[in-house]
Amino acid sequence: MTEPETNDEKIVRFTSLIELNPNSSVNYYKRGNAYLDKGQVKPALTDFNKAIELDEKEALYYYVRGM
Repeated sequence: MTEPETNDEKIVRFTSLIELNPNSSVNYYKRGNAYLDKGQVKPALTDFNKAIELDEKEALYYYVRGM
C-alpha cells in the first residue's frame, strides 16, 4: 500500500504543473488547498485569488477563499 502524498509533496507537484500550464485555475486551487492544510494561509489565499482570476465563474474558488 502506498503512503498518501504529503502536503509538501502536493505543493511541489502542483507548482510543477503550474509552471507547465500557468493558466490552469484547478492547479492553483489544489495547491492552495495543500497550503491551507499546512496552515499557511497567505500563500493559500494567493493561490485561491489566482484561481478566481483565471476562472471567475467557478463558485468553489470563492467558497474556499471565504472559508
